[in-house]
Amino acid sequence: KLLAGQDDKSLENLKAQIKIQLENEALAKLYNEELKPTLLETFVTKFSFDLPEFVVDQEIDVSLNKKASMMSEDEIKELRENADKLEALRETFREDAERSVRATFIIDALATAENVRVDENEVMQTIYYEAMQMGQDPRLAYDKYKNAGYLPAIQMSMVEDKVLTQILNSKIKEA
Repeated sequence: KLLAGQDDKSLENLKAQIKIQLENEALAKLYNEELKPTLLETFVTKFSFDLPEFVVDQEIDVSLNKKASMMSEDEIKELRENADKLEALRETFREDAERSVRATFIIDALATAENVRVDENEVMQTIYYEAMQMGQDPRLAYDKYKNAGYLPAIQMSMVEDKVLTQILNSKIKEA
C-alpha cells in the first residue's frame, strides 16, 4: 500500500522519474564502458611517440610484482635461478606496459590542453563517498589508500575520467 491515497498523477511522475534514472544509468554505462575506453584506445593507437625506457620498465616491474604475488615459492625460485626465463616473463608485460605509459602521457597532455585538474581534496572526497557507500569508515579507507601509495593512481584515473568526459561532451554538443 505504498502509494495508497496518492493520485495517479504522482504515480505517473514516479514512473517518469524512474524512466529518466534508468536512461541516465544506461547512458553512464555506455559512456564509461564503451565510449571512454574507445576514445582512449583511439588516442593510444593514433599517437605514436618514443616512450622513456625507464618508465616502461617501472610499469613492467609493477606487473611482474603483481604476477609474483600469485606465484608459488617454487616458481619464484625458478625465476631467480633462470635469468632467461625471468626476461621472457618480463617481455610478456611489455606491450601492456607501453600502452599504459602511452595512455598516461596522452591523458596528461590532454588534461593540460583541456585545463583539467583534480586536486587532493577531490580525491579525498571521492574515496570518502565510496567508502560511505560501502559502509566503511571513510577516514580509514583514505589512510589505507594513502599508505599503500594508491592516491596518485586514483587521482590519475579521475583526471582520465574528466578529460574523456569533457572531450566526449564537446563532441556530442558539436554533433
